[in-house]
Amino acid sequence: MNFKVENDEIERRILNAFPVEIREDVINVIKLIPSGKDRSFALSSDDIEKVHVLNSSLSIPYRIYFKRPDIYYFPPPITEIPTIDESNKTAYSIFNCIYSRDDNGYFRQACLERLIPLSDPWIPPFVLKLLSEYVIEIIEVIAASVEKLNFELYEMFIRNNPFFITKMKKRIISYWACYFIHQYKTFTDFPGFIAGESLGIWTRQEVRRVRGY
Repeated sequence: MNFKVENDEIERRILNAFPVEIREDVINVIKLIPSGKDRSFALSSDDIEKVHVLNSSLSIPYRIYFKRPDIYYFPPPITEIPTIDESNKTAYSIFNCIYSRDDNGYFRQACLERLIPLSDPWIPPFVLKLLSEYVIEIIEVIAASVEKLNFELYEMFIRNNPFFITKMKKRIISYWACYFIHQYKTFTDFPGFIAGESLGIWTRQEVRRVRGY
């Protein structure tokens, strides 16, 4: 995998992951990202699928390789991500969206748990992308917390991004079939399906076909 390490390019790609309406907030958050010799300030060369939020077409990096904030517990629980205070709601949301693409699954989960109760319109692609990845503990967190999500916000995102949702569904099915079929004998028991059904990513025909009626 190739990495982009030029700071100007990194800033451009992080800015492209958020709507233009919050550009200045994103720039301010980027300035607060820790830097240091022990951790590269880098991104994976690939992005997830383009998504549309508000009036912007967004490209979200698949993975980030940034220095993490000072207080970091491994393994979990991660009790603090102190760089951004929760009282600065927009910056807090942006920061946790960015770090939800971290290369460490524990850190992604910690950021996800902070994003779940929030209702900013740029959050759904970051949360839904995690639902269609391979870390079962993260998928289970989303399934267990789905009632805390802003359904209206997610329904709007799902409706406006059919290509993203189609690929997301294929990945959920693929990861279940490849890695989790022995743990969840039927797809309807898989947390990825359960969360997706609650959020309305599956059509009625798809649900009927999966459930066998």
